[in-house]
Amino acid sequence: MKKYINRYRIAHQLKMSSIIAHHIMGNKNKFILLCLVSLFSACANIVSPTGGPIDKTAPVLSPLSTPDSVLNFKSGTIQFTFDELIQLKDPNNQIIISPLLKANPTYKVHKRTFTMYIPDSLLLPNTTYQIHFGNAIQDVHEGNAIQNLKRTFSTGSYFDSLSIHGTIIDAESGDKDTSSLVLVYLAQEPDSVIKYQKPLYVSKTAQGVFTLNQMPHQSFKIFALKDLNKNLIYDAKGEKLAFYDKAIDPSNDTLPIVLYTFLEKKNSDTSTKSLLRKEVPSKNVEKLSYTISVNQDTTKRNFDFKDTLHIIFNHTISTWDKSKIRLYQKEELDASSDVILDSSKKSISIYTSWEQDVVYSLILMQNFASDSVNNKIKADTIFFRTKRISDYGSLKIV
Repeated sequence: MKKYINRYRIAHQLKMSSIIAHHIMGNKNKFILLCLVSLFSACANIVSPTGGPIDKTAPVLSPLSTPDSVLNFKSGTIQFTFDELIQLKDPNNQIIISPLLKANPTYKVHKRTFTMYIPDSLLLPNTTYQIHFGNAIQDVHEGNAIQNLKRTFSTGSYFDSLSIHGTIIDAESGDKDTSSLVLVYLAQEPDSVIKYQKPLYVSKTAQGVFTLNQMPHQSFKIFALKDLNKNLIYDAKGEKLAFYDKAIDPSNDTLPIVLYTFLEKKNSDTSTKSLLRKEVPSKNVEKLSYTISVNQDTTKRNFDFKDTLHIIFNHTISTWDKSKIRLYQKEELDASSDVILDSSKKSISIYTSWEQDVVYSLILMQNFASDSVNNKIKADTIFFRTKRISDYGSLKIV
């Protein structure tokens, strides 16, 4: 069939060329022109259109969609309409609702419209909710996902506006942990809550840095979890964990939080009485321990910026790893710091040019030191704040 169509097209071109030639040129040149047209037509190769360049543009949201920042939200629908046909991919993992709902809402896609239905029974009163859609909504043809799509609404007459932010660091390597989630629970929950209950708030990180916005004036427990089985519970082998050692109230605690993820030992205590336990000293051998020459209170400026930071041990150190002792100024590694083991081998000193009124964190990684009977020390983090010059007072001589 294609062969006959091509023949028809060529014949049609010849006929049209003849008519044009008759009007433009005399009969004398008609034959020459027809021969030239026939020659070029015979050489022509008719090819179907390629379809143009690949579409790399994500769907565009219509102004008729549900607006952002809605107050007094009750049960109902959130609806998005786009300029092209869409599809829904992995919504249960891509779409994050914070605070978490007790059950998943209903999702539906029809041609260019996405609809989410949230029953009133799943919503808490006077609570601000945020929905991040991730890469869930994509166009049908090329799978281009709409980026940074989110919606905020409140079931009350106001929006919570506090925030919690910080960094997750792998305690073993000292690098930022980019694969763990931040899990937030009410402060009154027990430490073991992460083992059997999903969090109230959850947040992904951007290169190890996290921010939780629209938080209420309440106290919270903060954890980090490398969630291998994607159930938001600390229950799978190989999952890394981190926890902050005190409750956080975002209305008072505005400094960045640093969480250090680590892998618990296989024989760690898994009872529900306590999430983590200190190592119990042996009856025969006293465990290696240490004290720090600074008060761990970042709300007070108590460290003399002309002083030296010391780690003082109760036993002589036989082995230690300088690379596992790191000093951070705010969230930046202090590369200029110098770490030295004293000749007595019972003290490690950290020297640097301290800045005034700055929060520092000293990271002691897993097994950074051990004694002669191979007692090793677990990872730890010490926060402290330097003084200002004005804290030393002044003397005016007249």
